[in-house]
Amino acid sequence: GVQDGFTTEPKRKFTYVLVSPKYTEAPKPADAKAADPAKPADAKPSEDPKVLEDRRKVDLALSGQVEKFIDKLDESKGEGFADVAKGFGWEVKSSDLVSAGTLPDDLKLPVRSSTSAKKTEDLLFDIQVTSDPLSKISGAIPVGDNQWIVARLDKEEASRVKTFDEAKADARKQYISEKAREAMRLAADDTVKKLKDAAASGKSFADAAKELGLEVKTVASAGANHRPDGDDEPAGLSRAVAMLDAGSIADPLLEPVKSPTRAFLVHLTKREVYKQETPEAALQAQIKSAESSNAKMAFMAWLGAKTESAKIERLYKR
Repeated sequence: GVQDGFTTEPKRKFTYVLVSPKYTEAPKPADAKAADPAKPADAKPSEDPKVLEDRRKVDLALSGQVEKFIDKLDESKGEGFADVAKGFGWEVKSSDLVSAGTLPDDLKLPVRSSTSAKKTEDLLFDIQVTSDPLSKISGAIPVGDNQWIVARLDKEEASRVKTFDEAKADARKQYISEKAREAMRLAADDTVKKLKDAAASGKSFADAAKELGLEVKTVASAGANHRPDGDDEPAGLSRAVAMLDAGSIADPLLEPVKSPTRAFLVHLTKREVYKQETPEAALQAQIKSAESSNAKMAFMAWLGAKTESAKIERLYKR
């Protein structure tokens, strides 16, 4: 019921390492006057190929160390996390019991080269503990600028229904928000009625709106591809008029949806049908995209069939 809407966030405590590559400094020009005068003073100089190669080697070496660290944890079934990390010369840190939104800054670095939209905090709170002690280990998470995070889940506190004292502030805020939305909806509906009455008496929408003290804005086109121009247009404009008859007023649009602070009253002046020309380049791009998608699906189907026929079985699961 109502209580389900007031729950605490799940919290977790982690022991972790954040390891970063240690690059040697790039050599600086011996003579500052030799710098290209055409470049701004704060422009970043192009990297020396040797420096780039040295950094690549450092990145590869660090990646190898992280892989060895994971292997050692596998061998020890996750035991001795801190001791193994210190053996690599890495600083071991521990967080408090925190929610996904209050993790330490170094556990909120952006995931590097990720094919999913998940953030580091998502990956850490996705850890599912089983009877296998290794299930508490996050695995190596590539983050930031060639950095790595490996974390162990030490403790967790599941989400629970808040006590009365904990929920008081949230309940009051929700009550105020609901009443404000209700009052705004009633005021908007009343205004729409007045505008319709004015239209019935022969007044234009713009004149009637101005008499009511409303600001009027004209949008030349509100087709399917329309994007709001600033904050003085509703995000749902194209949807609101999609099925509306010309000369009609749409239902009030309250925005933002969750906690509305404004209401938009949309009047459709006229409706026109037009043919959208598809440029040849865009058409070819769509064809190429479809071909690529079909090729990928065909490959995955082939791979799935081969895997099944080969009867591949995973003998060890993390």
